[in-house]
Amino acid sequence: MRAELIAAAVIALPAVLIKPIEVAGESMMPTLRDGQIKLCIRKMPFRRGDIICVRFMGRLLIKRVTAVGGDMTPIGEVPKGMLYLTGDNREVSIDSSSGLGFIPRKCYVGKVI
Repeated sequence: MRAELIAAAVIALPAVLIKPIEVAGESMMPTLRDGQIKLCIRKMPFRRGDIICVRFMGRLLIKRVTAVGGDMTPIGEVPKGMLYLTGDNREVSIDSSSGLGFIPRKCYVGKVI
């Protein structure tokens, strides 16, 4: 019985930690293309410059971490517990620099690879 539980956990664990996601739109061009499938590794540590996914305002967004709490940005200092996220294609991206403002760190879903 114990071996079956361990085997089930080993099989199910990747499904819980790894989520395939489809890139929607051109906000991350040229790095990521519309329709491209990437993996979101849930709760994996991230740092400035990484691409992450966040659940914000009912949508799953894929953006680059540009600044974290304490960093200065064009819209001011990032408050503790918040993120400043931008798309690579600044002309079309809806992100922290174009009206979304700071994103709560608790909205973080995972790191995109």
